[in-house]
Amino acid sequence: MKFTVSLIMAIVLLTPALNGQKVITNPEKPATPNSGQVIIPQKVMDIAGESADFYFKWPNNIKIGKDGSIFVSDKKQLLKFTPEGRFILNYYKSGLGPGEAVSISNYFLLEDNSIVLHNQAPNKVVTFDSNGKLLSEIRLPFDKYFYFFFMNSDDYYFHVMNPQDTKGSAKMVDMNYEFLAVSRQTPTSLQKKIILPLQTYLYNSPGAYIVVTLVFLSLEHFRDNLFYLSHTPEYRIKLVDFSKNELISEITRKYKRVAVTDENKKYLSSGQFSLDGKLYKSPTPEYLNDIQSLHVVNNKLLVITSTTDKEKGVLVDVYDEFGKYTNCFYLKLPTSDSWLRLEQGAVEISGDALFTIEQDKDENWMISKYRAPLAELLK
Repeated sequence: MKFTVSLIMAIVLLTPALNGQKVITNPEKPATPNSGQVIIPQKVMDIAGESADFYFKWPNNIKIGKDGSIFVSDKKQLLKFTPEGRFILNYYKSGLGPGEAVSISNYFLLEDNSIVLHNQAPNKVVTFDSNGKLLSEIRLPFDKYFYFFFMNSDDYYFHVMNPQDTKGSAKMVDMNYEFLAVSRQTPTSLQKKIILPLQTYLYNSPGAYIVVTLVFLSLEHFRDNLFYLSHTPEYRIKLVDFSKNELISEITRKYKRVAVTDENKKYLSSGQFSLDGKLYKSPTPEYLNDIQSLHVVNNKLLVITSTTDKEKGVLVDVYDEFGKYTNCFYLKLPTSDSWLRLEQGAVEISGDALFTIEQDKDENWMISKYRAPLAELLK
């Protein structure tokens, strides 16, 4: 089948100057007088990483359905569990045929508990019902490796790397990430939305392309077409309306950065690779990334930071819907080793339930569910 591809250019380049957009600068301390409470979550259950039906090799991207079902990605697996942790099904079917996949970039849960997933090669969007029955499959005639992150009634939304040519050398670069929309009605129509830089250690030349991401892109849906995102080492959060190509605001606060030490540098992204017998290694940063992940609960923005206290746990900041720094608390998980492993996709908050990806004493992966009394705190 021959496709005619329509490319509509409507790009907003997000620069440090923010093109005159609103910057909300908060103080170092929140407005609430009794802020800084210590929340000690109580473990409810673990989903062990091995059974006759599945095996956790590198679990990631936890999501919770409207009915409390638990979803998690892994290598050649997209698993669904009951709220009690019982295995239900694996949506991943290896192959190139209808409903089959080779490499799933991401998935999106709908209100009726059906699931929409994106396969990178071939580039297609696949929808299943809650029982795993194939409902639809839409091929996308684009050859880039898209990463799916959202859909609404009109469009599918993706982001994609756009690496510059480093001419056979490895170097630190601000690589452009492009955010794209593909029409659901006319999937040959691609609209470029915004571009933002992401700090990477990059090797790119003809025949070889290696990217080491040193700052992870954190994307969290707020409401409608609004997203919070973080893409810099520093404490800066943008609120973006992708449907309007509009940067609404940037939220920041006075934040004491956490220096990299011999003790905490193991939590840094692995900044090295080997190519043709030569080892390439990125420079060690002076500080940890300020933000680990973003979460929206009860219309509040929760920012899991890199600040930890040996007695209290990891610091979580709370902002209201207007970007005001209203509260903070410490989350004290059972093992301190998990406090700096709470990046986007490795932790999910749903009401008073907290889900994390952890390892047992034998380094076997598992999904842990906790009860954390957050509802009263986030009123």
